[in-house]
Formats: sequence, C-alpha cells, structure tokens
Amino acid sequence: MRFLVLGDIHANSLALEAALEIAAEVRFDRLIILGDLFTYGVEPKAVYELVRDMQRRNGALLLIGNHDEFYLSDHERVRGYLETVPTWIRESVDWTRDQLQDVDLSMLDWRKSYVESGAYFAHANPFEFPDWRYLNTDHEHREAAVALGQRGYQLGVFGHTHRQKVVSVRESETSSRMSRTVVSEIGESVILVNAGSVGQPRNAERRSYALILDIDGARAISEFAPIEYDVERHKALIRGARLSDRTTDNLLGFFE
Repeated sequence: MRFLVLGDIHANSLALEAALEIAAEVRFDRLIILGDLFTYGVEPKAVYELVRDMQRRNGALLLIGNHDEFYLSDHERVRGYLETVPTWIRESVDWTRDQLQDVDLSMLDWRKSYVESGAYFAHANPFEFPDWRYLNTDHEHREAAVALGQRGYQLGVFGHTHRQKVVSVRESETSSRMSRTVVSEIGESVILVNAGSVGQPRNAERRSYALILDIDGARAISEFAPIEYDVERHKALIRGARLSDRTTDNLLGFFE
C-alpha cells in the first residue's frame, strides 16, 4: 500500500499546487491530507477549492487539524483555545474567517483520524481528539508510542510540528531520523512518522515536503519528496494582505 501524505498546508495554495504536481507524477493508492488547511497563509479560498477538487478526483481523505477547528466550530472549548494563542495568530484567524465567510466548509469531508494497512493517521498525535499536544521530545514520543499501542497499532503518521522525521520507539530507547528515505521495521519498534509541512515548513532548511509512505508487510518506507514552488511570490501575497506589520513580519519570518 502506498500513501501520499500532505501535512499542514496553511493556506499556501502555491505550495499545494506544487504538491499536486508530485501527486500527478507518482503512483499512490491513497491520498491523505493531515489537516490545518488554513491560517498563516493568505490563499484560503484557493486552498479550499484545491482540496475540494482533490476529494472529488482522488478521493482524498482530509483530517481535522487544530487550526481547522477555528473555522469549523464555535464551541466554547475552541474559543478558549483561540484565546491562548498569540495576538498575531488571532489576527490571522480573524482575517481568514473574513475570507471564508461565503465558503461552506461542510462541503469538505472531514475526519478526526483514519486507519488503513495497520497505520493510524491523525493531525497531531494518537491521543484522544481534540488533544493537540506536540510530539517533539523523547518523552513525548514514548507517550505517543504507548497510546498508539493501546489503540492496537505500531505505526502512526502525523503532522502538526511542521518538521519531517521518523521516530522509532523501542521500550525506553528512542531514535529519530530525518533522512530523505527511511526504512523502518514495524513490530521491532513503534514507528512515528511526521510528514512535515506543505505550506509552512519549520525544519532547519525551511523546505516543504510531501511524504510518500510505502507499507509492505512489516516494513514501512518513508520517502520525503521536496516541494518546489515560488516562495517569493507566496511572501509577496502575505505582504499584500493588509495585515498589521507585526503579523506580517511574523508570517514572513517562517520563510526568511
């Protein structure tokens, strides 16, 4: 089974279009979008239309991310969570809401998680929805491995951190790899794969990736395919969105 996995798009339509060029070139059995379609970037409508088309044409599976909740729910919990984020992010959320006010997001087919070929897919982690804890430290990876095992799986695929990697957890030992291609033996360890980010990478090289994940029996092969697009044009779009100087500077900072 081969999966093409796209993480954290964040309203970057140029990067998503480039990711779709990869989708047109590689064979895959299932296309999975790990959520966070919006916020930060300034092309939310274009991203919505692209994802809607992907669901129609490719049967793309779309998972709910923490940023998606801001636009899908007015629940008190969601409002409380939004109050905890920095003011410049709240400005980005408010701006995005204005852009999406005539868009019916229920036209997209959203899921909290997805399971296939023994792999568990979710936006952030294998904990109960909507627990948005990040998986960064060895301790967090071990906790996630335990939670994944309790669900009955030894392979989990997530986004959320915007940093691509493959983590192997075996008892008290944790190892992390960020190579372009990583081969993992499922069963010998619990494997946690982070797909990285399409629209706002936070890795050292500030480069966008798509994940091509092959599952063949007890072996998982994670290949991180670089996404090439016009980053300068994306930055120009942010500058032209008429957000405050502070918010604009913070958004551009992810690419400079």
